[in-house]
Amino acid sequence: MLGLYVCIPLRQEFLMQIESRKPVVLSVNLLSKELLSQATPDSRELWDRLSAVNQQWDKVCARASVWQKELQIALVQCQDFSKTVADLMLWIQTMETEIQRQEPVDVTAPHDVLSKKYRKFRVSVG
Repeated sequence: MLGLYVCIPLRQEFLMQIESRKPVVLSVNLLSKELLSQATPDSRELWDRLSAVNQQWDKVCARASVWQKELQIALVQCQDFSKTVADLMLWIQTMETEIQRQEPVDVTAPHDVLSKKYRKFRVSVG
């Protein structure tokens, strides 16, 4: 669970960095269309390099999206787990209280008295 809490700020920082670079990527692509529209050997090489960078950018954005979804799922599972643990702790406290309320048990009492007390205890704890 600690690992999840360490990952969340890292993810937020990473996504903020991606978001801050999106305008730059968009601007470079828009400018490149104007500048590289001339058919020269240099422009073709630059276009190929820009295409490769765009593919890498798309992979980074896709991976960031997957990472975000994975962390959201992990966070939901962590919250579900925490709720289950809290529910179980409450149940244990309730059972301890009920057991203490039934104590002390007189083991020398007749069997039918002990059986009746046991059935009453079973009903009270559900």
